Amino acid sequence: MADPLGIVGVIGVAAQIIQLGVQFGLDWNDAPADTKSFIAELEVLIMVLSETKKNTVENQQFMEAFKDRHSTLLSRTGEASPAAETPALISACRSELETLLEDLKKRCQTHRVSWERLKSAFLAKRTRETVENLHRKCQALNSMALIDAVALGASTYNTVNQIHARQQMSDQAENDRFRIQRKTALLRKLYTSPYKDRKDRNPMRVRGTCEWFTHHPLFQIWKESKSSCVLLVSADPGCGKSVLAKYLVDEVIPSTRARTSCYFFFKDDFGDQRTLESCLCCILRQIFIQRPDLVSEEVLSKFEEDGEQLIGSSGSLWDLLIDITGSQDVDTIPDSTIQSPGEIFFVLDALDECENSGQRQLAEALRKQEWARPGKFVLKILLTSRPYTHIQREFGSFSNLIPTIHLKGEGEAEVEKISREIDVVIESKVKDLGSWLQLQREEQQILKDELSRIPHRTYLWVHLILETIKDSIGITKESLSTAVRNLPKTVEAVYEGILRKSHNPEKAKRILHIVVAAVRPMSLTEMAVALAIEENHEGYEDLDLEPEVRFGSTVREICGLFVTIIDSKIYLLHQTAKEFLVQNLPRDSDDMMRNETGSLHWKSSLRTTESHHILAEVCMWRLLWKDVASCNVDMAADSQEVFDQHILYDYAAQNWVTHFRGARMDDDHVMVSRASGLCHQDPETPLSWFKRYWGSKRLSELMVYPKGLDSLIIASFCGLDCVVKLLLEMDDINVNSKDDRYKGTPLMWAAEYGHEGVVKLLIANNEIDIDSENSQRRTPLSFAAELGHENVVKILLESGKVSADGRSNHGRTPFSYAASRGNVRIAELLLDTGQVDPNFRDRNNRTPIFWAAWYGRISVVRLLLQKSSVDVDCADDYGRTPLLAAARNGHEDVVESLLRTGKVDVNAADSKGRTPMWHASRRKHGAIVQLLRLPALGESLRAL
Repeated sequence: MADPLGIVGVIGVAAQIIQLGVQFGLDWNDAPADTKSFIAELEVLIMVLSETKKNTVENQQFMEAFKDRHSTLLSRTGEASPAAETPALISACRSELETLLEDLKKRCQTHRVSWERLKSAFLAKRTRETVENLHRKCQALNSMALIDAVALGASTYNTVNQIHARQQMSDQAENDRFRIQRKTALLRKLYTSPYKDRKDRNPMRVRGTCEWFTHHPLFQIWKESKSSCVLLVSADPGCGKSVLAKYLVDEVIPSTRARTSCYFFFKDDFGDQRTLESCLCCILRQIFIQRPDLVSEEVLSKFEEDGEQLIGSSGSLWDLLIDITGSQDVDTIPDSTIQSPGEIFFVLDALDECENSGQRQLAEALRKQEWARPGKFVLKILLTSRPYTHIQREFGSFSNLIPTIHLKGEGEAEVEKISREIDVVIESKVKDLGSWLQLQREEQQILKDELSRIPHRTYLWVHLILETIKDSIGITKESLSTAVRNLPKTVEAVYEGILRKSHNPEKAKRILHIVVAAVRPMSLTEMAVALAIEENHEGYEDLDLEPEVRFGSTVREICGLFVTIIDSKIYLLHQTAKEFLVQNLPRDSDDMMRNETGSLHWKSSLRTTESHHILAEVCMWRLLWKDVASCNVDMAADSQEVFDQHILYDYAAQNWVTHFRGARMDDDHVMVSRASGLCHQDPETPLSWFKRYWGSKRLSELMVYPKGLDSLIIASFCGLDCVVKLLLEMDDINVNSKDDRYKGTPLMWAAEYGHEGVVKLLIANNEIDIDSENSQRRTPLSFAAELGHENVVKILLESGKVSADGRSNHGRTPFSYAASRGNVRIAELLLDTGQVDPNFRDRNNRTPIFWAAWYGRISVVRLLLQKSSVDVDCADDYGRTPLLAAARNGHEDVVESLLRTGKVDVNAADSKGRTPMWHASRRKHGAIVQLLRLPALGESLRAL
C-alpha cells in the first residue's frame, strides 16, 4: 500500500534503534537516564506513528468517506495541501534517526560494547528535537482524525437517520400492503351473496308512493331516535315491502359521514340469500367498506384464527357485529371526552324468507342485546316481513325489553294509506300505458276507474294487470271496457291467465322448472344451452342456439310476466310466483292438472323432484362434452375466464350433485349408471368437474385438492347413495381406500359432509374400518361431532365399533370438537356413552368447557355445569381460564353462568398477568365489566 508520508520508514528506523541494544546484549534498564528518556520518547513516537498510519495510509475507507467532503486531517497531509509541514517533519525525523542508527552501528563494531560508549550518540540535540516535534505533530494528526471521525459520524448519523426514515417508510408501505391484502381477504370471505344486485332486482318506487310509511310517526320516531331501537314492518304479499326497503336504503337513509347504512334482502329463491349467516356477513362487509377504521388488528386476527368457523356461526358473527359497534367504556372515560355516537342503520327485508332457525337466532340476539348502554354507535334495525304469526310472536315478545316499533301495513289505517298510494301508481302507470298504446283520454279514464274499484288491490296485482293489458293487440274502447270488467281479481288468477296464454306451454313448463330449481340465477346463455342440450350432443356445434339478444325476448314471450330478466340473468317475477307454481306436497297425479275443457291448470303444477330431475339431466349431459378436459381448474383466480368460454360447465360441475340428489331417483334408474360413470376416476387424470365441485364445497380455503381419489371416495364425498351402493357391489372395491394428502376414507368424507345414507351403506360392509384415522388422527366420529351431523353421530355410536373419546394429533376428542361448535345434542350423546372424560385436556391443556366458553356456546356450558365433576376454573398453557376466555370474547351469558357456580377465580390472570377484568375492559364489554365488579357476585348469583 502506498505511503505518501513516509511513516513506515520512520517506524522502521526507530524500531532498529531500539532493537540494537538487545542485539548486542545490552539491557535498556541499565542505560543512562538521558538515553532511557530518549528511547521512551522513541517508543511513544512509534505508537503515535502507527496510529497515524492506521488513520491515514491504511484507512482507505476513511479516504473515500471524505472524498467529497472536508477533512481536517487530509487538509494537512493530502495532495490538496502541498505546503503542509507534516511530510517535511517526517522526512527530517527519518534522516536524523538514520544518522543516529549509522553512528550507533559504528560504535558497536568494537569488541566491547557498553552504554558508556553509546550514550553520547543519543545526546544529539537536533535528533531529540526532531523526534519530539514529530511526536507532537503526529499526535495533532491523530486528534484531527478523531475530529474527522466525529464529523463523519455526525454526517453518517444524519445519513443513517435518512436511510432509517426511508426504511421505515418502506416498511410501513409493506405493512400497509400486507394489511390491505389481509383486509381484502376478509372482505372476500364476507362476500357470501351479491347483496347489491339482489337489492337492485327490486323495482324503483313510483314518485309519490312509500310516503305513507316515511311520514308515519312511528318511522319518524325510529329514524330520529337518539338510542338504539328496532322497527318491525309487516304487510301482506305484493304490498311493496321490498320496493319500500330499496327506497329507504337508496333515498331516505343513504350512507353519509355520520350515518352508515347497510342492508340485506332475504330471498327464498337461493341458498346464499336465505340464511342469517350470509346476511350478517354481508352486513359486516358493508360496515367495513364504509368504516375502514373498524377493521382493527383484532378483527383481522379473529377472522384469520377462526376462519370458516366464524363465517358459519351466526352467533359469533352477531357478537363481532356488536363488538365493533359496541359500548364505550364510560366508567373509565371522562364525561367531557365521550364522543357522540354515530348511527348505523340496518334494513333487513323479507325476514319471512329467512330460514326458520335464522329467524329464531336473530330474535334471540335482539332480545339479549344490551340496548340501553351508551355505545360508539346507535344501532337502528328495520325488519320487513309478511304478517306470519310465528314471526310476530318471536319479534313481538321482546317489545317490553327493547325499544321496538311494530308497524302493521295490514292494519286498517295503513291499508287505507297504501290503497291511496296504489291509486297514485295506477295514475302514473296508466298514463305511461296510454302513451305506449296511444290510448285516448277517455280510455285511460275507463282503465283507471275500473282498476281503482277492485278491493284489496296490491302493487303486484296492479303491475301484473297493466303489463298484461300492455301486451294486448287491437285495443278498442269496447274491447278495453270488456277487458277491465273481466279483470282477474287476485294475483293467482293473474298468474293463471298469464301462463294460459303461452304459445308454447311445454317449453314454458321446462323453463319454469329450471328457474325454480336452479341453485343460483341462470344467465340467458346458460338457459339457452339448458333448453337446447340433448343426450347425444357432444359440443356447442351440435346446438341450434338463438343469439342472446333474441333469446331473452323468446323467454319473455313463452313465459310472459312470470319471469324477469335483469343483467342477463333470469328470475321469477316475485316470491308469490314460486309459491303459485310449486307443490307444497308430492302429488300422485300428473303435474299439470286439466279441467273439463282440457285447459292447463298451472297452480301447484311443478314438483320439486321433477325440477331437480330436469336440471340433473341437463348438467350431466353437459359434463360429458368433449371440452371438459380444458376446464380442469378449481378455484384459481383466472378460472372465471375459462368458465365464461365453456357455457354451463361451471354451473353443471358445481350443482349436478345437488340436483341429482334432489331428484330422489330409484336405484335402477338409468341416470344412476350415468352418475357412476361421472364418478369414475382415472388414476392419471383428475376429474375436472370434481376438482371444481370439491373446490366449492371444501370446508376451508386452506384445503388443497388431494390426489389418490377413487370412485368410492368421490361418490361418498358427494353423498350419492345409489352410486355408492352400485360400487359396493363390485368385487374389487376397497372400502377403506384413502386419498394421498388427508388420508381420508370414503366413510370419513361421508361423515364429514353429513351424508347419512352413504354412512349407513358403508358401515354395513363387513370390511369397513369404522374408526379409521386420517393424517391428523381424526376419525369419522370426530368430524361428524364437530360439524353438527347428529344423525351420523348416532349411526356411528350405535354401531358399537367407535371410540367416543379418541384423540387427534392436537389431543382433541369428538366431545371437544362438539363443545367448540356448540353442538349440544351431540355433546349429550357422547356423554351418554360413558366413555367421555369431560375434563380431558388437549395438547394446549384446553378442556371442552374452555372451548365452549371461548366461542360462547352457552348451551354446552350449561350442560357441562350440570356435571359436578367438571373443573370450571382450569387454565390452559397460556394461563387462560374459561371465565377469562368468555370475558375476553364478550360472552356475557357464559360469564354469568360461570360466576353463578362460585367456583371461579375472577382475578385469575393469564401468563401475561392479564385478568378477566382487564380483557373485558380493553375490549369494552361493559356488561361483563359490571358482572365482574359486583361484590360477592358468586353468592348473590347462586342465591337466585
